[in-house]
Amino acid sequence: MKTIQIHMPKDWTLSSIHSDLLALATISIIYPFCGPEIHLPIGVSKYFEKQFNQFTGKNIPPVNNSLSPRKAKENAVSALTYSGGDSTAAMLLLPPDTHLFYFDRIHPNNRNKRKSKLNKEPAYYASDFFGKAR
Repeated sequence: MKTIQIHMPKDWTLSSIHSDLLALATISIIYPFCGPEIHLPIGVSKYFEKQFNQFTGKNIPPVNNSLSPRKAKENAVSALTYSGGDSTAAMLLLPPDTHLFYFDRIHPNNRNKRKSKLNKEPAYYASDFFGKAR
């Protein structure tokens, strides 16, 4: 099984975040590199697991059947993983206060220091530009 590490602030605890949000954040990082199952350290809600499976065909164990699905607070702000492609169209449909994030993924095949053909500079530039312009 392949693993990832995410380093969080010292005062952060696993119990300070809803399991469904942790799952969504993790999936956003690893999805292009994962197999048919994504194993998490804590269970997700049955609702999240069902929606994820219907959308992707992948399983996300464990499921915590007693966990209620996360509901956003009334003053919640939208966020979008921005890459500069289709996400630009999505950004235009979302509220102006939407936060944009760019995940600079390092593909596991680059372990041998092969040069990627992906130019990340446009995504960095657009993220900075739209972050200031919005």
